[in-house]
Order: sequence, then structure tokens, then C-alpha cells
Amino acid sequence: MAKNDYGWKEPRCLLENASSQNIRLNEETVRLLHKIHDPVVVVSVVGLYRTGKSYLLNKLAGMQSGFPLGNTIQAKTKGIWIWCIPHPTKSETCLVLLDTEGLGDVEKGDSQNDVILFTLAALLSSTLVYNSKGTIDQSAMDSIHFVTEIAEKLKISDKTESSEDDDVQLAEHFPSFIWAVRDFTLDLSIDGKSITADEYLENSLALKRGAGAKAAQYNLPRRCIRRYFPHRKCFVFPLPVGNPGLMTNLEKLLEAQLLPAFSDRTREFCSFVFENSPAKAIGGHVLNGPKFAGVAVQYVDQISKGSIPSIENAVVSMAKRANEEALQECAKQYREAMATFKLPWENEGLLELHHRQTEKTVSILFFKLAMIVDDEPEAASKFTKMIEQEYQCVCTKNDEISKKNSEEALNGLQKDISTRINSGYYFKVGGYTEYQKDIAEMVRKYIAVPGKGSQSNAILDGMLKQQITTAKSIMAVDKSMTEHQQKAEEQRLVQENMEKEMKMLKQAQEKAERRLQEQARMQKDFLISVQTKFIQELETYKRQLNLLKAQLEKEQLKYRREGSREDADEVEEYFRLLQAKEMAGSPPYRGF
Repeated sequence: MAKNDYGWKEPRCLLENASSQNIRLNEETVRLLHKIHDPVVVVSVVGLYRTGKSYLLNKLAGMQSGFPLGNTIQAKTKGIWIWCIPHPTKSETCLVLLDTEGLGDVEKGDSQNDVILFTLAALLSSTLVYNSKGTIDQSAMDSIHFVTEIAEKLKISDKTESSEDDDVQLAEHFPSFIWAVRDFTLDLSIDGKSITADEYLENSLALKRGAGAKAAQYNLPRRCIRRYFPHRKCFVFPLPVGNPGLMTNLEKLLEAQLLPAFSDRTREFCSFVFENSPAKAIGGHVLNGPKFAGVAVQYVDQISKGSIPSIENAVVSMAKRANEEALQECAKQYREAMATFKLPWENEGLLELHHRQTEKTVSILFFKLAMIVDDEPEAASKFTKMIEQEYQCVCTKNDEISKKNSEEALNGLQKDISTRINSGYYFKVGGYTEYQKDIAEMVRKYIAVPGKGSQSNAILDGMLKQQITTAKSIMAVDKSMTEHQQKAEEQRLVQENMEKEMKMLKQAQEKAERRLQEQARMQKDFLISVQTKFIQELETYKRQLNLLKAQLEKEQLKYRREGSREDADEVEEYFRLLQAKEMAGSPPYRGF
């Protein structure tokens, strides 16, 4: 896949940030996101300002530059910037890179704004990279203090005031977590024994025993990281160059100017992110550009109104809007597809076209775009009504064109008969027989005319009904017919007309029944497709739960080894809750 297939030649501002309650999404960026219909893998890099976040993002983008790198003590990135590029290892997948404003900027002086930026990055990401310098010591833990305030600024459901009482459940909604330690100069060892970077992180996150205030303060950020991010990874990056003077211009250095150990670690980091970051999914449903933008809009809208954002509310609101947009797109696609067929058609043929197009619409379009959160019968009824309205418009247009074509064909064929009637040609002995012969020949030629469509028979029957009065007039002066023969013929014409009217009525009833059958079939197909999609999303959701449960089991063992029974019990309770969700057989956000 070629670079910049999505048309993003450089990063764009996603979130414009002034203060904790003065944030807004860039409308043009949101509009561009709606053009990306591939699944999105979202990687955010957050951390203190001037720690080199943008450098890692540029490497993930495969670019020497893109996200701005500052070389002064001032923060360079403001708000959240986004870059959408083709995923380097996954086809038909968009890699979304988010660069957040540096946290802890003294010029901004708004710690609550830092919490909001960090929380938004966590909610929107598949993988969250926390970038820091030096070591993971107490100073580093103090610098990530905003993680301890997430539960106060977020709630899982509108049923709660915040997530403080059930913050352990945030793990289900948060991404995997990578701690990237830059300019690491220590040996990875404990008591003389070599350890991995992951072991270094886990050792740094170990809780301190004790019930005092100091222990509580020490444990709080560690406990929050472990609760919210059970999927964790660590990379330690050595110094990139030997000459400190070159540190401020990393983006300008050639690969050969960087220390091999740093280059190797950067490649390892990028490869891990590409391989292990999944497409962003909510409740088993994989997001594309429009849905990713929709979730962001809902979160930012709640925050800008001064509300505590609700995960459930944001997702359900986005999903319902996505479903409505999908229905509108369905109607548009159906309308455009039907417009490619030249009208008029016979009723049966038009119904078959309608049948084929609704099948394509259901199977290909709607279930690629929509999330399943609504009541299925109601959604099926809405879908059927919308497509039926479109079909009715097609039928009306088809009937109008058919009527026009049929009338033009019939008028041309009956011109000679009309001339003979007007000139009195048929008003003679034997004239009625000749008149009937000409009418029969006209009908034969009319039936042979192609392209008349659905109104062909109705137009012909209407004309023949009008001719009954003329036929009676001709019979009245045709002395070759006895009075008895005339009455018998008149009765035949009346009976024939009645039979035609009954036939037309029956055909209309059959047409109405077929329409009802087609509507029932559409609803049935819709519900079958909904159930198919539901099963797919449920399987994805179960896989997510199983991965989470596996991590929670490991976390619980660590807590028990550390003697933190309360934390272990909370994990056990959450584990049982996840098992109950799995047994319930329904992804979250369904039916709200």
C-alpha cells in the first residue's frame, strides 16, 4: 500500500486546547476522518513536555519528520495532533497516530487539563505509550500523578457519579500500555541479576507494604497503573548519540549518526507496536474513521459542557448516530443502484431488481458501517420502511414512464381505427366484423411492442373499455346482425370488460401481497444479518475478555505475593463480573 493513501501528507490538529473546559475538535479534521472506512489502529504517545514524544511518533510513521520536535524548553505540541497513514504491516488498515500536548507544562499551569488530555488519549487508543526520561523512580511516578485522577474525571455509566467506586472496571475500556523510558543509562539488573525491561517496569510498580500515609501515597500511582492497564510493556532506550550537543536535533540526524543500540531499540519498539496493537474496538465492534471521530466528538462534547464523560453514553450516542448515517447511506446506495437500470420494467422484473439490491444493501453496506445497540425489530422496521419508500419512488417513476410509453404506442396503432370511426367507415353492413378485426390486429401489434412496462395491460384495457360505446354504435347500424346477435355481443363485451376488471383487481391484490412478502423477507434478512453481526462482535468481545482475564489472573497473583489482599479481592470480584458478562452472551452497550 502506498504511503499517504488517505491523503494525509502531514499531521493535523484534532483537539484544540485552551483549558480544561475550553477544548474543541477541529471540524475539518473530523470531516477528513469520515472519509476513512478502513479499521483504525490508534497509537497515542503521552508524557511530560520536552521528552521526545514526537520523535517516536515520526518513527512509527516511517518518516524523518512530521510531528514537530521542539528544541527549546517550551512545549511544541498543543492539544492533540493526529496523523492517519496506511498501516505498514496490515493491509486495508489505517494507522492513527496521536501526539498529545506535553503534560506538566509550567506555562499552562493547568493540571486538570493534563488529566483530561491523558484520559482522552487512553479512551481513544488501541495502545497508549507513556514517554519519560531517565528512570522509573519515585520522581517518574510523581510525574504521572494524573493517572490517579482518571476515576474522578470519568464514569463508565450514567448510573454512577464517577468511576471511583468501580475504577477497576476501567481496564476493560482502556488500551494496552507501553512505558518508553528514554535516555536510560543504568544496567538492567536487581541484586546483580539481569532482568528484562518488562521486569524492570513490574518491579517499579510493586506496592509497598504498610498502612501509613507514606505507603498509601507511594502505592497510589502504581496501583492505578496496574488497575487501569493490565496489559503492560516496557522499552528502555539508551542515549541516541554520544555527543550531547546533537540531542536537540534528532530529526535531522542520519541513521548512521545514531548509536546502534538506540536504533535497534527504536526498531524493536516500532515492530512491537505494529504487531501487537489491535484495531480499536468497542464492545467487540472494530472502529473505522467515522466511528472513531464519533466517539471523540461525544467525549469532547461532554467535557466541554462541564460534564463528567460517560463511556457508555458516548459509545451509545456514537453508535446510534452511526446507525442513522448507515441507514441514510443504505438508502442512497439503493437509490443510486436502482437508477442504473433503464425504466420501465414489468412489475415482476422490478420486484426482482428490488430484491437483489436490498440483499446487497443489507449484506455489504449496512453491516459494514453500523454498530448493533438498538432493538433489532425496531431497527429492522425502520430499515424496511426506508427502503420501501425508496422502492415506492422507483415504482411511481416506473409506472409514469410505462404509462407514457404505452399510451404513445397505443395512440400510434389506433390512429387508423380512429380515422375510420370519425369518417363513418365502420357504420355499414358488415362494419362491426371489420371493426373487431382491426381492433384485434391493433391489440396483436401493441402486445408485440417492447419496453412498455408495468402499465401496458392497464392502458390497453382502458382503451378497450372506451371502445365499448363505439362498438355498440357500429352494431346498431350493421344490418347484417340480428337484434339477438347484437344483444349477445353487447353482453359479451360487458362480460369481457368485467372479467378484465376482476383480473386487474386480482393482479393488484397479488402485487400488494408480493410487496408485503418482500417487506417480510427484508425484515427477516435484516434480522439474520443482525444476528450474524452480533455473533461476530460477541466472539471478538469474548476474545478481548479472555485476554483481559488472563492478565487479571497474573495481576491477582502479584497482589497476593505482595500481601495486598484487598487489591487481590477486588481483582477477583472483577474477574467474576467479566465471567458473568461472558456467560450473558451480550457485548456491552447493547440495548441501552
